[in-house]
Amino acid sequence: MLDKLIVVDYQEGAGGEFVANWLSAHYGHQLQTDQQTNPNYLQKWLNSHSLVHADWQENFHNYLIEFNKECADQGVRQLAVSYHLYKYPSHVKILIQHNRARFVRINCDGYQVQVFQDFSRKVLDRVLQSQDFNEIRFVLCGQSQQKIEHCMKLFKNHKLTYRNFLCVESGPELKLLPSTDIEISYEDFFVDFNKTSQAYQHLCDQLDLQPNAQLLGALIERNKKNLQQLQNI
Repeated sequence: MLDKLIVVDYQEGAGGEFVANWLSAHYGHQLQTDQQTNPNYLQKWLNSHSLVHADWQENFHNYLIEFNKECADQGVRQLAVSYHLYKYPSHVKILIQHNRARFVRINCDGYQVQVFQDFSRKVLDRVLQSQDFNEIRFVLCGQSQQKIEHCMKLFKNHKLTYRNFLCVESGPELKLLPSTDIEISYEDFFVDFNKTSQAYQHLCDQLDLQPNAQLLGALIERNKKNLQQLQNI
């Protein structure tokens, strides 16, 4: 079992993968500002495996044991992960019982259209490239031969995106996020950067993290660029 596990509870487009990576950086993991082209396998493990296992819901406890074993094998004792808990609300209790997990919920109330636009821009409509091949192969494992052939044809013609790669149910509406531990505002970390420093200090206090000015600066710089790119669509 991990010494510390933080689960970021979020909806698509709300920056959950980046927040998980950024929180993990407080434990010495490498900070990556682009989670689409530089994903961290362990930090995305729960979301990724939930896509390929038909028995994920009923056998989550066993998959969590497997996840912890992979972390132990890689010498990882402290980690933050992204996970779409709105799909599996019952997993909150299992994560608490098994890992004594803490949760950070990203509240994007009032920004749901912006969040969905960001998700479409960076995920749904991004053409998958050669560096994504391992992820493509992972998700296609167990799919029908027809589905595999269709996706590989699109991939070879540089037309494969997540919009036709996966059945993604999403839209510009708020998801009901089930965790009740810690809540941060999307506005404070991704929109109004005059609020970010104070919100960061409060989050560190809640998670017993040592504030890091360099990581705070990296988050603000990354999210300012992200907001500018989104406004230029």
